[in-house]
Amino acid sequence: MRKRLASLFLIVALLCACVPVWADGPEMPDFSAFPFDLPICFSNFNMISVPMMKRTHQEYTTGNMIADSYVFEAKRLGVEDVNVAIVSLGTIRKSVRVGELTLADAFNICYADDTEEGRNGYPLICVYLTGRDLRHLTELDASLGPRYPELKLSYSGLNMRFNTKRIPLDRVTSIGLSRSSGMVELLEPAMLYKVCCNLYAAEQIDRLNVLTKGFMTVTPRDENGEPLESFEDCILKTEDGEEIKEWMALADYWMSFRTGNSGLPEIPSMYTEPQNRKVKYEAGGISRIDSPGRVTLLVLGGGVVLILLALTVLSLIRRAVERRRTKQPKGKA
Repeated sequence: MRKRLASLFLIVALLCACVPVWADGPEMPDFSAFPFDLPICFSNFNMISVPMMKRTHQEYTTGNMIADSYVFEAKRLGVEDVNVAIVSLGTIRKSVRVGELTLADAFNICYADDTEEGRNGYPLICVYLTGRDLRHLTELDASLGPRYPELKLSYSGLNMRFNTKRIPLDRVTSIGLSRSSGMVELLEPAMLYKVCCNLYAAEQIDRLNVLTKGFMTVTPRDENGEPLESFEDCILKTEDGEEIKEWMALADYWMSFRTGNSGLPEIPSMYTEPQNRKVKYEAGGISRIDSPGRVTLLVLGGGVVLILLALTVLSLIRRAVERRRTKQPKGKA
């Protein structure tokens, strides 16, 4: 049964490249002749809704699952060395509900209606980022995510913690690669790490650089560490040269799950709860400035300068008053 489902999915996936973009938004095309409504997976639980994801800033199980599907699909294509997968909330359009899941559900969860003409969804790409770049991305997520929901990120292969009481752009307190042993490997600032994401997330990097006015930049690179001028050569493709869309990766990942009582592959229970990939906490006191980054140091330095200026001005005013008192005209009481 699973082999048959996989074959059907491959047929549909190859046909999708020939279907034009729909002008009316992320609605399913008329695939009445194909099994887009064929159940390929089953969920025994609901996941957090998209409106709730936009209102909160936390780890999202739906984002975790999609990020894991990126890594799964990359490995299926022979790309074994992906270190991190990143998903932007800006491309998550629906969530998982209890019951049967179809190709149409995978499409509707991941499909964005503002993709380039002819793409029918964003393809997956692999680029290289330095450890410093990854830290900057998580910092932008932690600091700007509440204001710009589309910048909220989900991760696979990466763990981060951030303190909301700290100064913006210096809220991430720890970040590292998660290993199968349960250990977290600290990032090396200058080391290159292979990152899988969708084309939308990569194209938004310039916007992130603008938001921070160049103070905290992220630069996608090739395997040699050279900045990329185009992402076209980074797109994951089948042997036939067809782009791998993120919704295809999600559907493939669903079909890889173990068959349950429903008779279908079932989403694992690990996706019912956060997995400490993205931990938000609030700690005041010394924790606000512990191990300060550039932003905190600048703020603290600016504060010290202002205090010194205030003390200098007060001292000058006091001296001026004293001089006026000593220079009172003679004969006055």
